[in-house]
Amino acid sequence: MQIEDLRIYVAVIKAGNFTAAAEQLMLSKQYVSRRIAALEESLGARLLNRNTRKLSVTDNGQLFAQHAQRILDDVQEAQQAVSGRQQVLQGSFRLSVPMSFGISHLSPYIAEFLSQHPGLQFQVELADRYVDMVGEGFDMAIRIGTLPDSSDRQTSGRVSPRDLWQPVIHSGRGRTT
Repeated sequence: MQIEDLRIYVAVIKAGNFTAAAEQLMLSKQYVSRRIAALEESLGARLLNRNTRKLSVTDNGQLFAQHAQRILDDVQEAQQAVSGRQQVLQGSFRLSVPMSFGISHLSPYIAEFLSQHPGLQFQVELADRYVDMVGEGFDMAIRIGTLPDSSDRQTSGRVSPRDLWQPVIHSGRGRTT
């Protein structure tokens, strides 16, 4: 049994026949019929009484339809919860920046950024030292000058402080809880 079988079954019940359900789901009538037959076989119970003119739901079919609808609703709710969570920054984010750069260039943007993302716990370390990003648990470090040999990514040229937030928003790093 698959979730798709539950969707098909509920659509048949709501539509009242295979043809209308198949049209709504954009599937062939034969495919819908085969999936319902497979569902009944996997359950070992008849869910629908059907003939060429009429479709009726058995008692087992009514009971199964209620449970199937609840499962489909739960799946949809779970999908919405996860997709909604992906659009909201939440969790913690640690940033290390040189003191003078942080005070003069980033401080005007930090308050605005945090007001737009209240679920984010943001910690900024203003220090002129190189940090061990992994060992000290930093998500991002900004340094001005030449990097020593490193596997860390380096960006050269002019970068706007607003541009620095884009990797945070799109990387998913600020979403951990």
